[in-house]
Amino acid sequence: MPTLAHILEREQNVEIPIDDAFDFYGDAHNLERITPPWLGFEVTTPGPIEMEVGTLIEYRLRLHRVPVRWRTRIEVWEPPRRFVDVQVLVRRDLRQIFDYRREAVVRELEGTGP
Repeated sequence: MPTLAHILEREQNVEIPIDDAFDFYGDAHNLERITPPWLGFEVTTPGPIEMEVGTLIEYRLRLHRVPVRWRTRIEVWEPPRRFVDVQVLVRRDLRQIFDYRREAVVRELEGTGP
């Protein structure tokens, strides 16, 4: 039986230099700062993590009170323009997590937001 992939694409513009934004995303540990706190998200891959195609990053989180280990693989790394990562996560929660991250990135990088 073939595995079906759920694809979620997001784009975001922030009012800072593109190199600064990409540097922020280039540090995997910043994901802890922009992930919803109710997930108890923690990067478990020892740092520093060299971001490049093929990099594997491991996380620990709690999803619906269940401990989950999560792994992300960097598929495309083209600084400072774009990156693509592939991850395994429950589809219905993925949209909510990335909605939270959108607001968190604005707070972290522009110093504004709610």
